[in-house]
Amino acid sequence: MSKRNFMGAFQTFGGAMAVPIAFLPFTGLLLAITGLLTMPDIMGDLAHPDSNFFKVMTIIKSGGWTIFRNFPLLFCMALPVGLAKTGQARAALVAFFAYMAYNYFTNSMLTFWGPEFGVNFNQEVGGSSGLALVGGIKTLDTSIVFSLIIGGVVTWIHNRFFEKKLPDYLTIFQGMSLVFIISFFVMLPMAWLTCEFWPKVQVGINAMQGFYVEADAFGMWLLAFVERILVPTGLHRFVYFPFFFGPAVVDGGLYTHWIENVSTYAASTVPLVEQFPAAGYSLYGNISVFCSLGAGLAIYATAKQKMKRKIAALVIPAIITAMAVGITEPIEFTYLFVAPVLYLINAVIGATLCVALYLSGVVGFMGGGLNDIILFN
Repeated sequence: MSKRNFMGAFQTFGGAMAVPIAFLPFTGLLLAITGLLTMPDIMGDLAHPDSNFFKVMTIIKSGGWTIFRNFPLLFCMALPVGLAKTGQARAALVAFFAYMAYNYFTNSMLTFWGPEFGVNFNQEVGGSSGLALVGGIKTLDTSIVFSLIIGGVVTWIHNRFFEKKLPDYLTIFQGMSLVFIISFFVMLPMAWLTCEFWPKVQVGINAMQGFYVEADAFGMWLLAFVERILVPTGLHRFVYFPFFFGPAVVDGGLYTHWIENVSTYAASTVPLVEQFPAAGYSLYGNISVFCSLGAGLAIYATAKQKMKRKIAALVIPAIITAMAVGITEPIEFTYLFVAPVLYLINAVIGATLCVALYLSGVVGFMGGGLNDIILFN
């Protein structure tokens, strides 16, 4: 595979992973609002647990958790939607059932042979147990890692066998059925490999969490720098996904943890940076807001006088997009290939900005543009 095709494949993969993110603005806003509306300190008697208002808001909030508590399922189904060559909906459906079968296999194996795998399967899910509920199935907590792997495997099987013609007497098993049959049996060794190796990986993940916690400001600087420098490749999602949706610094990911606890943090008089210092890892949205503005204004300021109108028409929409929703590619790609050194400087300045904010006591959920900074804080 050529370098161009290799990078193109990674970018396509990154785009497929972004599919579930489309659900987050609405559900995140919904949870933020209902969380505030059920706080007695803000709503008074309306937020009393016995009031109908509180009950209705709680019901709505419970539905808002659908996305956040099913990230692995969503990401597993998102890959076929983005990567299957034909029949994307059927591929996503097979990925769902294959992933569920994989978790049932894992559950059964650990029920029978948990000690042999070094897993105490009698523990409650969550915390430091290394266990989680996926679609109601008690299994190993692989976050989105194995959901992506299984989504990718099923997509490959789908692309290879979905259109394969079988003999007439077996036509009932071709198409989506054939893809599922193959995927079903592939899930057995994958479940065994998970039981065999993932508990050891969890030890490494715990060590990584310890490193980032101990690294403190440097860990935050490194995350912001690497995330920013990888944006043109599409690989930046590999950097921030474990933080936002995985257990890199907090169980369940920063996104879910913040939504669950923002009401508690808001009600406390203790500085937020002391309550939840890990929020410093989600400060890189400020790069989208401030560095994009600076870059755009610099491009306009250095343009030749006769070109300023055209340059303004190019950079103003790009600046607005970056600042509003955190999509920085339009402004960054404007100068990336013309002056790549500036892109490196942009990453350094952006990471330094995040650390400066953290050291000044400014934290919160700021992973996107102004929409995240305003709505989730």
